[in-house]
Amino acid sequence: MPKTVLVPVDFTELGLLDKVTSHLKALAVADKLNIHFLSVIPSYESFVGFAFPGQDRLTSDKQRIEIALSTLKESLSHIDIPNSTTQFYVSIGNPRDKILETAKKIQADLIVIGSRNPGMKTYLLGSTASSVVSYAESSVLVVR
Repeated sequence: MPKTVLVPVDFTELGLLDKVTSHLKALAVADKLNIHFLSVIPSYESFVGFAFPGQDRLTSDKQRIEIALSTLKESLSHIDIPNSTTQFYVSIGNPRDKILETAKKIQADLIVIGSRNPGMKTYLLGSTASSVVSYAESSVLVVR
């Protein structure tokens, strides 16, 4: 059974959190879980195509991370998963890359990721979930 679980959280799909947490509760029944919730926010460069050098940008990233971390914790405050510990992270960048990077860093046994609203390009899974499944070194549980 997994002991360290990474759970990427997409703020645009918060409705999936209840489904994901029901799976986490089932996993926690068998053994104590260390659950790591991660939200990845896009880099400024992904919107404008370039970055501005200087302190303002660094401050902006720090503020964005603080706001996202607060939102992440607030979004999960009603969730109680017995027999588990939780940690929260926010990263800036490409969601797939940051999810895989964090999974490796925390030595996740399992990644539990929600998927919804697939398009023609990713018929069965969302694009991020599909990429994570393709490149993850650990097991991935996709929840719909």
